[in-house]
Amino acid sequence: MTSKPAYQRFEKASKNVLNMVYAGLKGMFVGLLSEPRKFIVFVVLLILLILVSYYVLLLLFLTPIIIFYIALYVGRGIWEERRKRRVGRLGSVFIFIVTILIVSPCLYGYFVADTSNFKTANLPKGYTDAGSHNGWNLVMDPNMTWDKTEQGGLVRASSRSYEFDKGQSRPYPGLIFILTLKSTPMTNMPYVADSTERDVASQLEKTILGFTYNGLTIDRNSKVSGTGKTMDGHTTMYFEYNGKVEQTPNDARLSGFVSGAKVKIRGETWKCSESGTIVSVAGVAQYGYTFAPGTFKAQEVYAQKDYPDDIATWTTVKNLINNVKCK
Repeated sequence: MTSKPAYQRFEKASKNVLNMVYAGLKGMFVGLLSEPRKFIVFVVLLILLILVSYYVLLLLFLTPIIIFYIALYVGRGIWEERRKRRVGRLGSVFIFIVTILIVSPCLYGYFVADTSNFKTANLPKGYTDAGSHNGWNLVMDPNMTWDKTEQGGLVRASSRSYEFDKGQSRPYPGLIFILTLKSTPMTNMPYVADSTERDVASQLEKTILGFTYNGLTIDRNSKVSGTGKTMDGHTTMYFEYNGKVEQTPNDARLSGFVSGAKVKIRGETWKCSESGTIVSVAGVAQYGYTFAPGTFKAQEVYAQKDYPDDIATWTTVKNLINNVKCK
């Protein structure tokens, strides 16, 4: 007597598992009050549902998984009792495959939906020219202010850039770039978000140090770093560098900085647990001129008197970064 082909045995095993789920759905509440074991399981699952319900979105996507496994648990007992035998290896394989087919889209849907619940970090209106007439304006250049969704909806990022440009005299020009990143669970799960925050902070510093655009040079020996807190109470990691502009930039985004400008640069990164995002901010401000040969007004005798060092814009940059809202 020959055994059945593997595909037929697998087909039979899959039908058995589906029959278990069907029987489980029918018998889920039969004997609930008379069978202590079933009642205890039901109470435990109910408690778990109540706990998970705090995360409404997660509960929504977990519901198909929960229903499937409750039905499978009940139905498996019914099936094994009727057949007087346990589920075989092929049945277990089919359960594993169905688990993957159910869990994968549910988790993917949850990650995409939670990532799309996105709050862009920005400066409040009262800290910009629109609210306080302080000269700081949102830059509408699409290369500096943008929103992106990538990797099939699993990553969302936005940039908001603010510029202060009163010309070549005091108070000197300044720029602030605010990057907001969200990717569930990379930016909002405990410990995982900590690692992501460190990676983003490291990438920000690498980007700034590699930014030799149009002759901007950074004094790596001038680095100062540490931790701080925003006005909202978020713990931050920051670093600062001094630099100078060797030649006037051609890019309109940096047109406020002319040849000879001395600048200070600050990078600051933090987790915003309320919105599940990582916020990374770069601020650059001019604080004077070098007056070296070939730079700003180097040949004019009165230049050093009329254009002295002034950290007013730099102080404002740090204060504005401190007041970025992310929730």
